Amino acid sequence: TTANAGILSSSRSLQAMSRDGWLPTGIKKLHPRFGTPYVAVLTTSLFMALLILLLDLEKLVEVASTVQLILFVMVNASLFIMRESKIVTYRPSFRAPLYPWIYVLSTLIYLVFIAMMGLPTLLTTLIFFAAALIWYWIYPRKGEKRRSALMYMVEKAADGEFRDSSLSRELREILMERDELVEDRFDRLVKRSPILDLKGSYTMEEFFRIASQELSPSLGVDPDVLAKKLLEREAQSHTVVRPGLAIPHIIVEGEGKFALLIARARDGISFSGEKEPVRAVFLMAGTRDERNFHLRALMAIASIAHEEDFERRWTEARTPEDLRNYILSSRRKRTEDGK
Repeated sequence: TTANAGILSSSRSLQAMSRDGWLPTGIKKLHPRFGTPYVAVLTTSLFMALLILLLDLEKLVEVASTVQLILFVMVNASLFIMRESKIVTYRPSFRAPLYPWIYVLSTLIYLVFIAMMGLPTLLTTLIFFAAALIWYWIYPRKGEKRRSALMYMVEKAADGEFRDSSLSRELREILMERDELVEDRFDRLVKRSPILDLKGSYTMEEFFRIASQELSPSLGVDPDVLAKKLLEREAQSHTVVRPGLAIPHIIVEGEGKFALLIARARDGISFSGEKEPVRAVFLMAGTRDERNFHLRALMAIASIAHEEDFERRWTEARTPEDLRNYILSSRRKRTEDGK
């Protein structure tokens, strides 16, 4: 039973590596009826049979146990790194209790057990790890463009700019798959929308001029006209929906046009009649025939802004792409038809 469980779990690792381009693509194939990674299962079984035939069984068990203990240490290390990296799209469905003390203690215990395995077993284990590193260097590393959470944490500690948001984007994709979220029209809109990360203080008029310049090409409307409409809309009724958050939205001439601009003002934007500066802005502009989607977009933004950790994640996002990935990974309800 233990052997079967080990083969099945290991085969899933091979399937995931194949899907990510770390192993030949044929290994990721699933059985059309049962959905099992049959190629990965066969590959794992053949590899294990080969090891049993070529190596001493007792030593093999010791090496396997050592590798398992090392993996436990790496799991704990991953928990520390992911927690401390503060990546905006890191949203675990389960939070480990008694963090960090129980995991520090368990890591120390694992290290003691590893040391007790003896030098020959450790050397054999190192050979396996060396072979894995050589494989990584030869095969998957060529196309590898991801950033590790460890590098994210190091740059955060060094107060460096994290320009590559591939890790944040990958976590967002994992969340979408885990929670079975179907991308809808609002998601597609966010993907192509401009995001402003403003430093310094701005007046409402200054911000509207900047936003109008950004939206003018996609809407085909003169920026001065857009700025005027935004000011007129603000004069009719305030668009600050709660302290620190504004959702200005206007109607423009034409058909089939809709645009969104997202802005974070680190030092705030002074909206008329508001005591607290606005730091999050979702600005929308669309034609009358897009009224239904206009309302759905408003609901989507309201849902995102009402998440309990919105302000913290909005503030902690390091780049505009992190902001985009945070919005795309929100828990809001998507429309079933994806539109």
